[in-house]
Amino acid sequence: MSESKVRLKLVLAAGVCFALTSACGVHGSVQGTVSSMPDRDAQGAYAGSKPIGGARIRLECADGTSAPLLLESDAVGRFSADLPAPVANTCHIKISKPGFRERSYSVAEACARDMGSECKYLSLLARLLPEGPK
Repeated sequence: MSESKVRLKLVLAAGVCFALTSACGVHGSVQGTVSSMPDRDAQGAYAGSKPIGGARIRLECADGTSAPLLLESDAVGRFSADLPAPVANTCHIKISKPGFRERSYSVAEACARDMGSECKYLSLLARLLPEGPK
């Protein structure tokens, strides 16, 4: 599958510019990989981590400074999207997948290009733990 087909769609809340309008510009990006935490087999030997496809990646900003972002990781755990604007460092990237515990990372943790109180480029290597017994 080509890189262009792997590119994931960005879902923005109502009222935000749509990808087909000329008012939209690319002002940053988010990219990353989702995998399971390194595991050990029954004998205690390191079994490695595995990519997690179909994980949901959400950008949540409690103060409303950025539009919500919703992505899904591909079959090898990768995700990426262009951002229409820098993201506030106070926002969080939340990653979830049924069968795994949800993880939350602050934008400040994932920021690859800090602009003071905002981030233009985010890069994240997310590790999810399997859900424990209920």
